Amino acid sequence: MKKWIFRITLLIVCCGIGVSCEKDEDDAVVANQSEASDVLQEWTISLSPQMLIPGISDRDETASAKLTLLTDFRLAYEISVTGLADTDSLTSAQINAGNPVENGEEFIALVDGDSLLFDKDANIIDTLQLTEAEANNLQNEAYYISISSEEEPDGLLRGQVDEKIASAADVELLPANQVPAIEDLTETGEAYLRLTVENKLYTKIEVSDLSSPDTLMTATINEGAEGEVGDTLVDLTAESAFDSSQSLISVIDLEEDVANSIKNVAAYINVTSSTYPDGLMRGQIDGNISSIPQEAIFELDVLLSAQMQVPALTDREETGSAELTLFNDYTLAYKLSVDDLSGSDQLTVAHIHSGSPVQNGEVVITLVANDSISMFDEEGIFEDTIQLTKEEAKSLMNDALYINVHSMEAESGLVRGQIDEEIVLAADIPMSYEQVIDSVGSRTETGDAVFRIAKSNAIYTKLTVDNLASGDTLTIAGIYAGMSDETGDLLVDLTMDSTFNEEGVLCSKVQVDDTEILETIKHGSSYIQVSSSQLPDGLVRGQINENSEIIPQIIMSWDVEISPSFQVPAVADRMESGTATLYLQYGNTLKYEIQVNDLSSSDILTNAHIHFGNPIENGGIFITLVDGDSMTFDENGFFENTLELTKEQADSLMDGSYYINVHSSEAESGLLRGQLDVEITYAEDIALTTEEVIPSVSGRSETGTAILRLTDDHTLYYDLSVLDLQTDDTLSSAGIYEGITGETGDLVLDLSPDSTFTSDSTGLSVSGALELEPETSIIITEASSYIAVFSSLLPDGLLRGQIMDVGENGDDDSDDNGDTDGDDTADGDEDDDSEDDSSDGEDSADNDTGGDSSSYEEGR
Repeated sequence: MKKWIFRITLLIVCCGIGVSCEKDEDDAVVANQSEASDVLQEWTISLSPQMLIPGISDRDETASAKLTLLTDFRLAYEISVTGLADTDSLTSAQINAGNPVENGEEFIALVDGDSLLFDKDANIIDTLQLTEAEANNLQNEAYYISISSEEEPDGLLRGQVDEKIASAADVELLPANQVPAIEDLTETGEAYLRLTVENKLYTKIEVSDLSSPDTLMTATINEGAEGEVGDTLVDLTAESAFDSSQSLISVIDLEEDVANSIKNVAAYINVTSSTYPDGLMRGQIDGNISSIPQEAIFELDVLLSAQMQVPALTDREETGSAELTLFNDYTLAYKLSVDDLSGSDQLTVAHIHSGSPVQNGEVVITLVANDSISMFDEEGIFEDTIQLTKEEAKSLMNDALYINVHSMEAESGLVRGQIDEEIVLAADIPMSYEQVIDSVGSRTETGDAVFRIAKSNAIYTKLTVDNLASGDTLTIAGIYAGMSDETGDLLVDLTMDSTFNEEGVLCSKVQVDDTEILETIKHGSSYIQVSSSQLPDGLVRGQINENSEIIPQIIMSWDVEISPSFQVPAVADRMESGTATLYLQYGNTLKYEIQVNDLSSSDILTNAHIHFGNPIENGGIFITLVDGDSMTFDENGFFENTLELTKEQADSLMDGSYYINVHSSEAESGLLRGQLDVEITYAEDIALTTEEVIPSVSGRSETGTAILRLTDDHTLYYDLSVLDLQTDDTLSSAGIYEGITGETGDLVLDLSPDSTFTSDSTGLSVSGALELEPETSIIITEASSYIAVFSSLLPDGLLRGQIMDVGENGDDDSDDNGDTDGDDTADGDEDDDSEDDSSDGEDSADNDTGGDSSSYEEGR
């Protein structure tokens, strides 16, 4: 690896953050070091119509909101509404005072419907200034977000800020529901139940038309189906009573078994009165209770490595990953994976621990509990879902935590990964007096440094000095520039806000935002040195660059479907399929694997590349993935490898339009193809003929092809070409129209808005990319539609091809234009395919970075 050495002549002032340094004790207390200093509190809120009081049962909209309260009392917020009915439009949003069963006054307006509106996608992002009192109230009191619309001016969606609601029920209470039924009474009631993920039950009961002189007495939740009388599960009036308006609000913490009974078995609410002590009115909960839609509020992929253990396991090569998804009901879904496990070892348990990247802390959450029989499968994978408490969920999102997977041979931990930070460099550095330049005499002190650099540019260090001579005192520690045989300038003061304890241990976190300093530490020559009162020029020292290891950190990943139907033009009559998975890691490393399924027995896979080009372009080679020589597919159509890219290649791969192309002996220009930058959801190659025009055209020999590729963001890429145009005629326009075969219809999409067709050696063509409305995408992919091309001599139509012909049963009845999935083309034989991708030829240099947009047109 190339190294850079920078001579720093000025002391660069860095931001130091003091960190307590417990010595690997189970009861270690770890401060939150990841939370940004300007954030007071964050909330992620799920909203639904069912959480309104009363709830709306016939609306399916959902929403999510994120609130971030800053130290200057600014409130940043994002709200996104999904599934809004076509007939409705959002009007306002606000934060209201109130617990989950109360309708309270407006506290803060978020969207006023006048100066601030939701955008066309039903989203809003903004910041507003609160007073200190408002900020304090928001952190400590009960509030909810309410969103209104034209059709629901009193509220369409609601979500609690201070609680996570798991279940909701609105129950009608009637005397006629009693057992036996009470007839001829006019009293009615409503009960609103909201149960949190922590089994706190909020209940509101309202009774109307109570006869005088009757008085409401108790309200209970009882076990029992309709028509049955059962035992009491919860006394809602144990600590609350009906007020003068015949209303009751109750808040009770339930035992888990009671909460489960309310949610899962037959239960009812019973309200008694002085006149009817056994029950005035009743309503069944089961049948009315609904679970709030589960929504992910925190997602994270964590890299695991033996090098991130404290201390690092330098003799182990295992790595792994953890995929975490926390939902709004505080359930945590996770997948742990450990790669390259030693054949002599066995995975045992896994936990989430408290601790910074250089600390060993106590267990916070158990992920894998059984250490007698490994719960991991043969491939080192374990998946599960567990229920967290509110405190555990909050800690997971905000605190300094790490995942630790243990094994039989590494009982303290085999692979580890930080949740709150992405570690990009790890070093465990032995320090000694002998490494100090110009050391004189014999001192016996030794030491070690646990050293981690995060992607956030935070440097975490744990220094330990042993055998300190009597009478000496540790003073300063720092990172200096220099090789092992030289002294250099101070880069980072590790004792800026931290000091050594009595045991000779120091833990520090320093934020370093100077790029030259970071490059020197990561890639150049640098060392850590500790000084003392007796040896101010250096007591112990250790070289960073001789002990560090870059941690492969995933910057971007791609999961790509590859198919013959995505080739340009599509490869006819081939049934192969496949996938490509790519990971771009820190340090510009590309790790990838390609799998081809159902390869024809007569064919052989040859090579694979990443090419320049959008979904309808055939471009030059950008990166060679399989060269067919030193790198070949195995007998099952599989290949995996890791490549070192240049920075320019890595940056371009993240931002540009590229596709993967897998070649074979029978399909030299490409057998399977898949786009990296977008997902293709619909692919079709349409044959255009004069015979399909209404009325049909006689005496003309023109033919054409339209290549259509629709992506997941509703962008239609198209390339329309016409061959053998009569010399005295001129193409005028082309478009997609609604209509079945034999009929003409309305224009859906103009494919030649500027009426410009380009000419080349093969004919005339027009291509482009258009952003569609979702309903237009549906017309093209699901309704009857066709492509028509017009000319100056034939203004009613020169060529036409049916995209889809939907019969009465909803099936596609279109003819030989090919399968609707694009597997067949009108004239896509292997000769044409080979010509079309001539730019794919081996005369292009492997891993060439010199391609540009002009290479898209090579061989077209």
